[in-house]
Amino acid sequence: MTKKPHFNPPREEGRLKKFNWQRLLLILMLVGIFGPLKAQSGNEEITLNLKNAKMAAFVKEIKAQAGYTFFYNDSTAKAIEPITISVRKATLKSVLEEEVAKKGFTYIIEDKTVVIKKKTTTVTQVDLIEVTGKVTDEDGNPIPGATVLVQGTTQGVASDVDGRYTLRMKSDDVLKVSFVGYETAIIPVQGKKRVNVVLKSTTKDLEEVSVVAFGTQKKESVVSAITTVRPMDLKSSNSDLTSSFAGKIAGVIGWQTGGIPGALTEEEMNTKFYIRGITSFQTGANIDPLILIDGVESSKLDLSRIAPEDIESFSVLKDASATAMYGARGANGVILVNTKKGEEGSVYASFRYESIFSMPTKEIEIVDPITYMRMYNQAFIGRSQAGTPKYTEEQINRTASDKYPYLGLSCE
Repeated sequence: MTKKPHFNPPREEGRLKKFNWQRLLLILMLVGIFGPLKAQSGNEEITLNLKNAKMAAFVKEIKAQAGYTFFYNDSTAKAIEPITISVRKATLKSVLEEEVAKKGFTYIIEDKTVVIKKKTTTVTQVDLIEVTGKVTDEDGNPIPGATVLVQGTTQGVASDVDGRYTLRMKSDDVLKVSFVGYETAIIPVQGKKRVNVVLKSTTKDLEEVSVVAFGTQKKESVVSAITTVRPMDLKSSNSDLTSSFAGKIAGVIGWQTGGIPGALTEEEMNTKFYIRGITSFQTGANIDPLILIDGVESSKLDLSRIAPEDIESFSVLKDASATAMYGARGANGVILVNTKKGEEGSVYASFRYESIFSMPTKEIEIVDPITYMRMYNQAFIGRSQAGTPKYTEEQINRTASDKYPYLGLSCE
């Protein structure tokens, strides 16, 4: 029995047909995807040679070569015209970039259609103006750190050390300027590029508080021991101003341990005074108060040499509440002296004359030099028989004689 050879041609043929169908489907898909992209990409080659042509002629040439339809309005066409171009085998995109985009217009290519329109600009700070100015008080002094805001927004800046500020805003915006201790100012800009602001102090609010060191308290709750003395009450016949403190300023204890005429230093004058007792009894401890003359720390000697006529105000700060802002330097009290300043007006002069007459309350009888020397020798010998008299007989006789008027007599 003869066997038939094994042969399956139909199976191979079926595989081949299946493979061909798959290739065909893949090609169709690629054509479907990339075909439209190529049509929309604007890469078609175009040759143009136009000179001062209208928009209609430009569009007609492109439509004839690439089949594109254009959409635009009359104002756009007038803005792009006239068109002068000479290209050979250039892409549609390059042609539109040269003749449309460079003239301030944009285009969209889609489905053989070109839409041309004017570029839309977004709202930016082009409409904003830069406003500068200076913030000052009523006396013209700059106010650093003042808050300058655009009213209704959180946009703002702070003034610098000279009170100056710079802020960008719309021309119809309103400025709001504020600072602690001053009334808030509301100022319309009205298109001005320089706006100076003058802030008024809120005096009413400041009178309700008192400054205590680095903070504030209500005025009713602060009791300070401050004594203000009229300068004329310190006038006396003594050239030392500090000698008149005792008995005229409450809480000031003063004394003098010497009175050398024409003394020039503090030690020679021996002026001593303190305010409300001594804070430390240690040897060499500082018991002197802080003396400020026109805001400058000074010594007792400087204070003692001031004439009462030159003083405008004289104050003594005695308790902790009054001296707190001076720290440890004010522990022994503070003396504040403000001298008079120059005033506008006519020149005037003042003169003060003082004279003192003194006389003894009781005249004492005294002996003459000759009797004094004899009595001195007698008393000396009476105490000690071995003693030698201090004055010799020759000295006594010569003192009594008119021939020796320049003979000095040393008496102890």
